[in-house]
Amino acid sequence: MGGRIEALLFDLDDTLGDWATAVENAVALAGLAEDELARTRAVLREFVCIRREGLVVDRQHWRLFNEHLDWERVLEDRVLAATLQAAFRTATMPRPYPDAAVLAELGRDYRIGLLTNNPYGKTALAEYGLLGHFEAVVMMDDPFQKPHRRAFDDGCRAMALSPASVAMVGDSVANDIEGALTAGLVPIWVDRFADDYPLDAAAHRIETLWELPDLLRSL
Repeated sequence: MGGRIEALLFDLDDTLGDWATAVENAVALAGLAEDELARTRAVLREFVCIRREGLVVDRQHWRLFNEHLDWERVLEDRVLAATLQAAFRTATMPRPYPDAAVLAELGRDYRIGLLTNNPYGKTALAEYGLLGHFEAVVMMDDPFQKPHRRAFDDGCRAMALSPASVAMVGDSVANDIEGALTAGLVPIWVDRFADDYPLDAAAHRIETLWELPDLLRSL
């Protein structure tokens, strides 16, 4: 067992599930001209990014796949909105990031659980072919979704471990990292998009899940 950490709680969306590529694939289906494509990408990027003092603290690519999304309000262009809406309705849903394969290695030394705000978390893991790596799947509902303290308490309770022996691995500074800090878990930020947000000294930063085994051995 590596160090004092006995278990890992993973976030799902944008940590294990590659929603960013799913968005790119959907936009490509729209067949936009080059200048329109660049403008659309910029607008969608701002829509999915949650910022604090100009810095990104969360990315919510999944919002673009919401069937109730008001595309005309997002793009302020009726024709373009109809085109994008059709593209996203026919696009394929995300697949797991390739580095999710590291779960097989991690499972030899650590217990693994999922802590997500996605109500379809267990179904998604099954579709990704990853469900067998997880001994616990905790899906939080309002008003106790991450970063609420209750979410992290429930995650640790599902693993029957104290917070200090559990690492929270996630992509969202606001939801995963700051929430884990408050609850006493060991936060590990997966900074896939080079947002480089300044972290608390107790938090750790990696760029891919492939870095996790070495990081955990060093803790």
